[in-house]
Amino acid sequence: MNSKSITKNVVFLTVMNVLMQSLGLIVNVCITRQLGTATIGSVSLLGTFYGLLCIIASANVFVCTSRLGAGEEGRGGNSDAILRYALIFSLTVTAFTCIGATLLCDYILSRMKTTLTKKAVMLLLCGLPLSSIGAAYKGFFNSKRMQYIPAFADISEFLVKSGVLMFFVQFFVKGNRLDIYSSIALSTICGESVSLILMLVMRKIKCEKSRSKVSMSFGRFVLLSVPIMLNSYVCAFLSSANDFLMPLTLRQSGSNMTDALSKFGIFEAIVLPILFFPSCVISSLSSIILPEVSRALGKNRTDEVNRLTGKAAKITLTYSIFIACVIYFKGSQIAQIISNEPLAGKTLCLLCPIIPFIYLEIILEAIIKGLGKHGFSSINYLAEYVVRISLLLVCVPLMGFGGVIISYAMSNICGNTARIVMLTMHKAMTVKPFEYIVLPFVFSLVSVSVTNVVCSRIVFADKLIGVIIFILSALLLYMLMYSFFEKAISYKNSRTGGTLERVHNT
Repeated sequence: MNSKSITKNVVFLTVMNVLMQSLGLIVNVCITRQLGTATIGSVSLLGTFYGLLCIIASANVFVCTSRLGAGEEGRGGNSDAILRYALIFSLTVTAFTCIGATLLCDYILSRMKTTLTKKAVMLLLCGLPLSSIGAAYKGFFNSKRMQYIPAFADISEFLVKSGVLMFFVQFFVKGNRLDIYSSIALSTICGESVSLILMLVMRKIKCEKSRSKVSMSFGRFVLLSVPIMLNSYVCAFLSSANDFLMPLTLRQSGSNMTDALSKFGIFEAIVLPILFFPSCVISSLSSIILPEVSRALGKNRTDEVNRLTGKAAKITLTYSIFIACVIYFKGSQIAQIISNEPLAGKTLCLLCPIIPFIYLEIILEAIIKGLGKHGFSSINYLAEYVVRISLLLVCVPLMGFGGVIISYAMSNICGNTARIVMLTMHKAMTVKPFEYIVLPFVFSLVSVSVTNVVCSRIVFADKLIGVIIFILSALLLYMLMYSFFEKAISYKNSRTGGTLERVHNT
């Protein structure tokens, strides 16, 4: 895949991701305003619980199919067979997950100590097979460079799920005719059903049946998928443990349960979505980089791998440093527009320095998985969450919500530093500090500061319009400065090269 094709796919996926995250933020705000921050905290816990079930059930089949399918394509094999393997493997794991969750349901609910009902859990379990099959098909299309199909499936799923959920909230939950958890479960099933139907139709239309011979057996597929599955399990269990511990440790700091759930809801439903909203570009790039790295490895083209990883790291750092500067200057104002919670704005400003680390994790994990280094990924995630949970247990009871910020920041810094060291030691990526970090920081600081001074002298009719104009103006100035610098360097190098060539000829 050439640079133009990668850019085209990244732009398309970014637009879709921006649309989804924008709508997701709107839905969170609407539910928060109608049902309160404590309710959104409980809903976030349910989302964590269902996300954990989905990862366990699907065995991270998206990454398995995407990586192994792309490698099969690179070797000229049969990616349809990889999809069949993935479906058999993931549905087998899903069946055991559903049985185990059903048997342990009462115990889990008693430990969670929330108003989550058994009926809602049973409904969520009905959606697990749909989620697993959908993940396998998304990985299949991703491996075949048809990323637009999973993107359309995701947006369709989200629109149906959000529409059904808002309908239930407006007409059933507020009238106490249906609980919020059952509403989420039913809307999730509706969304996943529509997404799966769309992908089945698109496969019939777009994909011809492969007649090539598959290069691996089902047993080999399982053997290669188990490390990927275990990696996802480590991440999911530790992330879920962290989420469930956060309200409990906040209670130990002196907050009551309602206040603890409220702070947790602000962090999960407002702060993190705002921090991750601009990462749509990086998420889109990562979904393309993973199969491309696997495909290049399948062809034994290490030079192509180094070119892809270096370019991805540069894009991620230059972009994330700019976003960090924007959040520092406008984080409080953005939080004020979305919610009336002062805690959200303060938290955004405190967390903005680690935005480059947060965004780096997205792209570095895609590269690591593309290289097949799942063992390192699992160990590194384990170490990262040991740091996060340890600081959560120690700092939150002593410092309150400030301990949550310290825990989140330090774990991101430690985990992503380890990823960078590993990739550079294995010569899978080259980092140029001056070009990737120093210059973007200087250009970002100048462009955002200048734009802030200019915009502060203009009175906007609406705060949201003012923030949008500020961001677009700063981004334009940043891009012009960076483009001018790169052209100047390119011109200098061409002149130097021409002079050296004339000397050599003489």
